[in-house]
Amino acid sequence: MLREKFALTSPLIVLSTAYTLLMLLCYFFSNKELLYPFGLMSTPGMMMLPAAIITMDIIAEIFGYRQAQKTLWLSLILQFAFCMIGYFLTILPDNDSIPGGVQAVHYQQIFGI
Repeated sequence: MLREKFALTSPLIVLSTAYTLLMLLCYFFSNKELLYPFGLMSTPGMMMLPAAIITMDIIAEIFGYRQAQKTLWLSLILQFAFCMIGYFLTILPDNDSIPGGVQAVHYQQIFGI
């Protein structure tokens, strides 16, 4: 009985992953440089948002409102985690504030470009 309650199908997993990834990318690209397709001003994140909404609509129509609600909550939790990771990365000291030596080299290996 428990197995049927939490049974996931392969298309649902793919669509849920696609929706969550699209929402994270929308958030990530929301403050990037502006694009001007067809003379309209937009960000890359706003161009991905319709795909995320359509994906959620497909999940709701095929798998039901309950599965769409679970996918939405999972996506919100992952977006919150993404924001917290971004916040903690911004409060880390940069490479210039670390005195020279081995620590600066390792910091550059991990966080350097």
